[in-house]
Amino acid sequence: MPEAPLAAPPPLPKSQPSFGKRHSTIIKLLGVGALVLILLIPLLMITGVLTDRLQRRNEAVAEITSSWGKEQSVIGPVLGIPYQYKFKAVKEMPAPDGKMERREVEETAVTNAYFLPETLNVSGGAQTQMLHRGIYAATVFRAQMKLSGRFAPPDFGALKIDVKDVQWKDAFVTIAVNDLRGTREGIVLDWGGTKRPLLPGSQVPGYTTGATAPLGGDKPIGAPVEFSIPLDFNGSQGIYFAPFGVQNEATLKSAWPDPAFRGAFLPAERSVRADGFDAKWKVSYYGRDYPQSWTSRNGNERFTTKPLANRFSAHSSCRSWTRIDMSSARSNMACSFSCSCSQLSFSSK
Repeated sequence: MPEAPLAAPPPLPKSQPSFGKRHSTIIKLLGVGALVLILLIPLLMITGVLTDRLQRRNEAVAEITSSWGKEQSVIGPVLGIPYQYKFKAVKEMPAPDGKMERREVEETAVTNAYFLPETLNVSGGAQTQMLHRGIYAATVFRAQMKLSGRFAPPDFGALKIDVKDVQWKDAFVTIAVNDLRGTREGIVLDWGGTKRPLLPGSQVPGYTTGATAPLGGDKPIGAPVEFSIPLDFNGSQGIYFAPFGVQNEATLKSAWPDPAFRGAFLPAERSVRADGFDAKWKVSYYGRDYPQSWTSRNGNERFTTKPLANRFSAHSSCRSWTRIDMSSARSNMACSFSCSCSQLSFSSK
């Protein structure tokens, strides 16, 4: 059977496709990329304007708050009682032959024992208002608070301190306040019915800004003592109170209509309304991580601050934990009690 003839191949095109047709996809992608880059130019210009406006706004708010009062932290009250103790030290002393030799000698020094209150109640309110600087505004507050509660008789046995070494005449009550410039009136301590003015300067370890009231009595504190400290101060951003009592209660009221409750301790009771809010916190000392009493012997105890874990905040995030760092015990103890209080805080937008 004869074979079928092979089909002739198709004729070649007279000319190849143009460059544009062969790379049309790549050209389209390059065009889209160029368009995106061109559109980024006005976006960058707008971003520059926004950044400049934000910087100016932050400067205006900082200027307003620096004049009115900054964020407030109230740490305390703390009962401090000096005592005398002996320790051994190695010193170089002249020997009979005239040479210097190292000898162990016994020396005496004075340091403080610190005691926290048995109960601590924080109550009051915050009145907010807007202050303007040009086109910018900042929310500030005036807080009228009261710290009250009871100190139990100091237990020196738990700290291994001999009572005969205690210097009762130099006992004091101290608090730390972040920005005393916002204080509107003098701070007075009511100590068992006796009023004593608090003088500028904090003796809470690690804090220099605050106030201290010398108790000025030679008699030992052998019975529970009621105390109260009214506070009237300006501030901004937030208020914080440390839960220094065995039992702590905080009650806060404000006309601010848009609060947010954040932190380790939410309010036990709260009511948020269009005309403001009120909230109440209850925290025991099991919710904190530092002791009820300690000493600053050998300078191995100090207070520092860390971001706050429990805070009542109307806007900003938690700011600081009150921390007691006792290197002698090799422990790292922190507590936060918020309204955003181991600090209570109120903040406003």
